[in-house]
Amino acid sequence: TTSSGVYKAVFVAEPDSSDGTMPPDKVKRPLNAFMLWAKTRRAELQSEKARLQLKVNNAQLSKRLGLEWQALPTATKQAFHNKA
Repeated sequence: TTSSGVYKAVFVAEPDSSDGTMPPDKVKRPLNAFMLWAKTRRAELQSEKARLQLKVNNAQLSKRLGLEWQALPTATKQAFHNKA
C-alpha cells in the first residue's frame, strides 16, 4: 500500500503451465537499440570466430559487444535508437 492506504496495482505475467512457459498471447517487448545492434554484430563475431577457429564463450562475446557499443560514435548509436 501507499502512505495514503491505497493499494497499488501490480501486474505479473503468470506462467501458463507448470513447465514455466509464458502464455502464447503474451506480448514481447520490442528490442532496444543495443539489442538490435548486438543481434547483427554477434552474428558477425560468431562467423569470424568460426573462421579463425577461436574458442570464445558467450560471456566473453557479450563483454566484447558491450565494450564495442560503448565505443561506438553517438551518430551510429542514434540510428539504432531510431529503429528501436
